[in-house]
Amino acid sequence: AQKLFNAGVPIYVMPVDSTAFLALGEERRQAIFSRGTALTQALRELYTLWSNSPPPQTTPVLYDAMAVAFVSDPQMCPVEPMHLVIDDRGLTVSADGPSNARVCLHSDADGFLNYFVTRIVNGPN
Repeated sequence: AQKLFNAGVPIYVMPVDSTAFLALGEERRQAIFSRGTALTQALRELYTLWSNSPPPQTTPVLYDAMAVAFVSDPQMCPVEPMHLVIDDRGLTVSADGPSNARVCLHSDADGFLNYFVTRIVNGPN
């Protein structure tokens, strides 16, 4: 990761702190699963596999899906320029220095979840 932060390429970071609240609750899951398309059926089957694997889980958190949605609508997870480094414990931390990443500190959980469910249920249009 440190090599990447020093590479000089554009980096966008969606840390767990800004995506941990993207929980796909029961009502939204049912809206997806009740649609009956090939995609929603596959998601239902993946959810069943995931929810039955140890440890027992019920509500998936869509950490990675925010990064994908960000490409379509960056306002769901506004970014701020920061200088990131890997510290001696292996943690990614902000430090003094020129910006080497754009970091989302606060995401719009409700806006994202509405966007996600609408796209899954209605398709890309």
